[in-house]
Amino acid sequence: MIERFALLSVSAAHGLKGELKCFPLGGKHAALPLPVRCYAGNDTAYDMVAVRDAGKFMLVRLEGIATREQAEGLRGQILYVDRDAVEPPAEGTWFLADLLGLEVWHEATGDRLGKVSDIRYGPAQDLLVIAKDGEADLYLPAVGAFLLQVETEKKRLTVRLPDGLLELYRGPKP
Repeated sequence: MIERFALLSVSAAHGLKGELKCFPLGGKHAALPLPVRCYAGNDTAYDMVAVRDAGKFMLVRLEGIATREQAEGLRGQILYVDRDAVEPPAEGTWFLADLLGLEVWHEATGDRLGKVSDIRYGPAQDLLVIAKDGEADLYLPAVGAFLLQVETEKKRLTVRLPDGLLELYRGPKP
């Protein structure tokens, strides 16, 4: 199980006092218990002391980041948090990071499709990267309509594929 996972992507500085405009990765999260320790680039530690909603973005204040110039220095960084610093997911839900390493099985055929090797976060939807043995990776939208059964204890994910998706990705790895 992933103990530290990506929470926010720093898009830009906001204002003159060091606030960060961040895009939430994996969807908007429940209120964080503040302050919460976070890590830029997975190693530099900061205390996140304020978070507020700004439409599709979150405005974040980090202890020690007090100027626009300091905030600009974090542009493009990913902010990570430790699993034990946030509320656990509600019953029947999971963090996207929990899907990494799961074996992926096709609902209709019962075939093994591969293993979740990465998550690509996007503005419209997040994508699971499914590594297929000897074939091109498969990119599956990480939405409930396609993720039918998540069994993290068994390391198994059963999916429904959108029509034509498998045919689109057939062929050898480039």
